[in-house]
Amino acid sequence: MKFLKTGLVLALIVLVGGCAHIPPHEDALDPLIKANRVSYALNDGLDRAVLKPAAKGYRRAVSSPVKQGVRNFFNNLGEP
Repeated sequence: MKFLKTGLVLALIVLVGGCAHIPPHEDALDPLIKANRVSYALNDGLDRAVLKPAAKGYRRAVSSPVKQGVRNFFNNLGEP
């Protein structure tokens, strides 16, 4: 029983010790963080405004055999 308590205490110390680490500021890790955020915002906006509605429209408007033909075409592009 004492061994179990000791093991539990050691496990808790190890787990809580990981919380004591303070990560460095993001700017120190990535000098291009501002450009990355602008790029992400642009890509996210484009995805929400254009690509997602286009994908939903494609799914609704195009029949299954045509979708399969398009899928086959793009799969064949990957072949030698």
